[in-house]
Amino acid sequence: MINKLNQVLVDTSNNFKQALFELDADLNAERFMIINRNTAKTIFHHLVPPSGIVKLVLNQKYAQKHDILVVILDDNGQYNAVCMDGVKLQEIDPFTVII
Repeated sequence: MINKLNQVLVDTSNNFKQALFELDADLNAERFMIINRNTAKTIFHHLVPPSGIVKLVLNQKYAQKHDILVVILDDNGQYNAVCMDGVKLQEIDPFTVII
C-alpha cells in the first residue's frame, strides 16, 4: 500500500487542471493527514513512506484557495504533532506536468 504513494497518478482522461500535494516529512513521522480546514473533513490519511516523500494529485479547487490543513503524526507520541494550516497546493496541467 505504501508503494502506491510513490506512484503519482495524474488523471489525463480529461482536460481539467489538478492540484499537486507534496510533503517532505521528518523521518520520525509515521502518518499524515490532509484535512479541509473549512469543513474539518479528512481528505486523505496515510502512513508516511520510509523516504518521507509524499506526492499526491488532488482536486484543483485546493490550488485556488488556502483550504488545506496538514497534520504530521508520530504514532508512539514521542514527538508532538506538526500542523501546517492554510496550505495552497500547486496547480498542475495533466498534460504538461512532470513529476
